[in-house]
Amino acid sequence: MKRRILDGKCEACQAEGDVEIHHIRSLTKVVNRYKKKKKNVPDWVGLMDRMHRKTLVLCPECHYKLHRGKPIISDCSLESPLRRNGARRVRGEGLTPLPHRDSVQGFLEYCRLRSFRRPESDNYGWARLCQTIANFLGADGTSIGVDDVARLDRDNGDNGVYLIRDWKIVGRRFFDGEEQNCYDLQEFLMALDDSQPENQKLGHSMIEALRFHGLEISDVSWNYQYEMAKRAENGIAARPFEIGKFYADCRNRPSNIVKIVEKPYMEAIVEKDGEEMKVPRFVWKDGSESILMGDDRMSRRAILSTEEVSS
Repeated sequence: MKRRILDGKCEACQAEGDVEIHHIRSLTKVVNRYKKKKKNVPDWVGLMDRMHRKTLVLCPECHYKLHRGKPIISDCSLESPLRRNGARRVRGEGLTPLPHRDSVQGFLEYCRLRSFRRPESDNYGWARLCQTIANFLGADGTSIGVDDVARLDRDNGDNGVYLIRDWKIVGRRFFDGEEQNCYDLQEFLMALDDSQPENQKLGHSMIEALRFHGLEISDVSWNYQYEMAKRAENGIAARPFEIGKFYADCRNRPSNIVKIVEKPYMEAIVEKDGEEMKVPRFVWKDGSESILMGDDRMSRRAILSTEEVSS
């Protein structure tokens, strides 16, 4: 292997220069997979078979061509049971972004934080997922394709298929390798948020708080970006909660009035009607803050740091 790398020659096109290594776990399994399904064996598999090697030394261009179009993200319709006579065809939407599990899970988690509709419910979720990934990859990034999953190359001996539900990976098909786990999810989400248009970013502190409390942005505000834009338009200063001061859910007609007692990490201790309680606290992208009062989604009321009232 060392000699092949030092030779600096692509084993596919014979070009000399920078080289990269493509590796598979089992050559026999990959070859048999194509033969069993009576599919044409790809050139790279045939080359490995002739060389009797599980590795290929490739130039960056050949390595990119080998990987393009893989892997696939599909909703769980792919897990529908097949009838033995094969009359029922597996259907579902498919998407081909970056290859590894840690990046795929990062894309899905970011879409959950943004409260995008789930792909299993309608095509809007797929469109939003494509938009998020494309913003991250940029104009020169890997291409993204969407198609009926039955028409995609699912069993390709490489990264296989990710089955998703509710913005989580719930299964894998056509993959028996070791999953990559080298990206820190929190850092990946921050970088992903930085790549989005300014009027769509959540902000690092908001991402941290949402994940800490297991919530998504619609739990905090149905009009997150609009509320910040409206405050800026009306000249309302974005400032955090101050300990010892009082705030209400509506400054003009206050009903829930609370006093900020302490501000521990991602939370606030507030006093309401003489009783202290700990509530979730969120730092908005513009520097303002909010807390959530109430035990469930239906009864929750948000109190903003811009709604200060006199005691």
